[in-house]
Amino acid sequence: MIIKFTPVEGDTREYQFKPKKLMSPEAEAIERIVGKPYAEAVQAVMQGSALARRALVYTLEKRAHPTLKWPDFVFPFDAVEVEFDAEELAEIRAGVEAAPGLSDEERAEALADLAALEESAPEAPKASEPSGDPSI
Repeated sequence: MIIKFTPVEGDTREYQFKPKKLMSPEAEAIERIVGKPYAEAVQAVMQGSALARRALVYTLEKRAHPTLKWPDFVFPFDAVEVEFDAEELAEIRAGVEAAPGLSDEERAEALADLAALEESAPEAPKASEPSGDPSI
């Protein structure tokens, strides 16, 4: 998952976020803030939850700014963008194709939406090549 954060004053910062790689104290902090288990909080980020996105970006930003305080960390909703790389979209596609509860119409619609995303999706970062961006 690619998290792009553009503060009101400052340049856009991009994070390569791999949910399973987040350190446990950080995942626990997100759980406390969002009030849900970590896996549900990650789903909420993907579904557009303002609180979940703020909690995630706060956690990422706190690494570079350890004195950052939660009440002071405010920004416009559109300051955070969430994107998926090609590898993640392929995993989502496989899940949609295999989902037993979808009607043919729902599956076709979901696959069409995914196809549009896949056209512009960045490649997944290669393990041997540092991206130059903070990664988790």
